[in-house]
Amino acid sequence: MASRTVFFAGGGTGGHLYPALAVAAQLLALDSNIDIRFLCSSRPIDDAILSKTPYAYTPLSAQGLGFKPAALIRFARTFRDSARVARTQIENSFQPVIVGVGGFASSPVCWAAHRLGLPTALINVDSVPGKANRLNARWSSAVFIHFEETTPAFARFRKASVHAHGCPLRQGFSNPQPSRAISELGLDTRKKILLITGASSGCQSINDAIAEILSDLEAYADAWQVVHLTGHRNYEDVCASVPKGKLSYHVLAYYEKMADLLKAADIVIGRSGAVSVAEY
Repeated sequence: MASRTVFFAGGGTGGHLYPALAVAAQLLALDSNIDIRFLCSSRPIDDAILSKTPYAYTPLSAQGLGFKPAALIRFARTFRDSARVARTQIENSFQPVIVGVGGFASSPVCWAAHRLGLPTALINVDSVPGKANRLNARWSSAVFIHFEETTPAFARFRKASVHAHGCPLRQGFSNPQPSRAISELGLDTRKKILLITGASSGCQSINDAIAEILSDLEAYADAWQVVHLTGHRNYEDVCASVPKGKLSYHVLAYYEKMADLLKAADIVIGRSGAVSVAEY
C-alpha cells in the first residue's frame, strides 16, 4: 500500500517536467512506497517525456490564458474541467500532497488542492516566475526556487515560505555515458560533435539562424558532424531545409538521454532556459 500520493502538477515543456522527475526520483529513494502521479498538459512533449517513465500521468485539457473573448472563455472552461479531473484523482488517493511545477496545467490542480485544504508546494526554476506559478503561490505553503534573486517575486505571498535550493537535475547527469549517445545516434567517433538544441520545445530563432549558415558548415564536413534537436513543432521544416552535402547532419525532434549527448558534444549551441543552463 502507498505511504502517500504525490501529485506533480504542470508541464508543457521539459523545463517544467524534468525538475519534477528529478524530485520524484529522490522521493522514491527516501520512501519506495510513495505513489507518484503526474497531472500534466496535453502537449505532445508531455507524453514524449512521461511515457518513458514508470509514473501514471493524466493529460489535462487546461489551456493558457488569452485575452480575446473566445480565448478567455476557453481558458475558463478548460480550467474548470481540469480542476474537476484533478479533484477526483486527489480525493481518490491516499494522503495526497501536491507539487506544482509550473505551466498552465498546474494552476487548476493547485486550486483544487487549495479548495480541499491540502498542502501544496511549488518548484520554480526560472529567475522570473511565470504567470502560472505567480498564481499558484497564492495557494501554496512552500516555494522551492533556483535562484536567491527570485525570492522577492514571492515575498508578497506571506503564506508561502521560500527556499533556494538550486535546480533539481535528473539522475543521468551524475554519471553521463557519452558513448551510449554516440552509438544510438550512429555518430562517427572520429569526428567532433556540434550539438544544436532549443531544449525540449525547440527554438525557432536558433533553427532560423542555423539555416542561414548551413552552407558555411559544409567546409568543416571532414572534421565535424552536427546533431540538431529541433523540437516536435519545427522538426519537418528543419529536415526540409538541410541540404544534401558532405556534412553529416542528424536532425531529431527530441532526444531523451541529454546527459549523454551533452557529454559527447564538443560544442553546444543552445537556448538559455533555466533547466538547460543548469544541465550545461
